[in-house]
Amino acid sequence: MIPVTKPTPDNEPELFLKNCREPGAAWLVAHPDKDPHEQSDWWSNFKPDVARLFGYRCGWQATSIDLDGIVEHWLACGNRRGVASPNRHLAFEWTNYRYCAGKVNSRKGTLDDQILDPCDVQEGWFEVLLPSFRLVTTKKIPEQLRDKANFTLEQLQLDLFESRWTRWRWYLRYWNNGTPDLDGLRQDAPLVAIAVEKALAAQNVLPNPEDHSPDHEIRARKYPFRTRRKRLHNDPEPNL
Repeated sequence: MIPVTKPTPDNEPELFLKNCREPGAAWLVAHPDKDPHEQSDWWSNFKPDVARLFGYRCGWQATSIDLDGIVEHWLACGNRRGVASPNRHLAFEWTNYRYCAGKVNSRKGTLDDQILDPCDVQEGWFEVLLPSFRLVTTKKIPEQLRDKANFTLEQLQLDLFESRWTRWRWYLRYWNNGTPDLDGLRQDAPLVAIAVEKALAAQNVLPNPEDHSPDHEIRARKYPFRTRRKRLHNDPEPNL
């Protein structure tokens, strides 16, 4: 995670009021029990604007996703089990939007402020380690936010194989036979670029990405595969 620009009234797109907030507010009044996601096109039309604020990177993974991400509601506004969210009034509010990968959005769910807001992250709070491409917290995180930062890493799986593999892929792309393209790396994987710059400043040998791809562990099945037989209507009931 890296510092990102927070959506504010000052950077709100020109047509957001007319095309999203005003029709959204009217729709909420007219449909008090419906899920605002039924009108998700109204905020999705502004996805390029949210993405631009975040440098076209996922706010939590801090790696490029271009326009393949989604508009995330920082405070979740969707119905849950048929019950309207107390935050539904924020569904069409610019300041409640973040930009992230779809899988990150799913993992965040309705945890809301239990997760660290990428807009609150400051320089140096997180770093990538080489050659493992692990993402770790640093002592620069204020003490009162460290538990939340660690929970964020775990809940959003920012340090598991898939995320480490993504960082490794960007490193591989800009490896350039041992002379990394730092400009490209800063754009697509800023924390990896910082790790490379730190290694170069210390005169450490940069790891060859071909020799350090993240491990992908597959565990053996505990039980053999069996086709379950469907119970017929005249079969006896199982003993409970």
